[in-house]
Amino acid sequence: MACVAPATFDDISVTGVDFTLNNQNYTDDDVPYYYYKPPKIYDMIPREGPTRGGTHLRIFAQEFKRNKHILCVFDGVKTRAKMINSGEIECISPKWPNPTTVPVWVTYEEDGEKSKSTSLPFLYYETPEVHSIEPPCGPNYGYTQITVTGKNFINMGLNKAKCIFNGHK
Repeated sequence: MACVAPATFDDISVTGVDFTLNNQNYTDDDVPYYYYKPPKIYDMIPREGPTRGGTHLRIFAQEFKRNKHILCVFDGVKTRAKMINSGEIECISPKWPNPTTVPVWVTYEEDGEKSKSTSLPFLYYETPEVHSIEPPCGPNYGYTQITVTGKNFINMGLNKAKCIFNGHK
């Protein structure tokens, strides 16, 4: 026999489960069924980073429990999370062997798989390399159109790719 547990919205943590064959006569076993509240993540910034790892991600959720050790999981690879507040954590992406998209979720170390959150995709890419720029100079008032040549450039969407001049975008 298999059945599906209904959702609970009244904050109960345990309920009794009984069984029927005719939808009229029920057992009175009241076998306990425990509800838990996994984190529900709804956003992650950024959603991409280089395969060398080291990207600082901010993950937002409805509510993180303060008394738990939170882990970020990149398709099975666990990293420790730092709580910013009850709705935000920070974690650092681990190194990845090749460019790909992996699911990222959070869990509480003490609760294992039963506290696994929903997931969001994280894109790993190869680090871009700049080989040359043309023209190599321009007037000090700026606004010179520059062409950058290199490898591992990918279209990340509107206004994502930027040139950095002396630490300024």
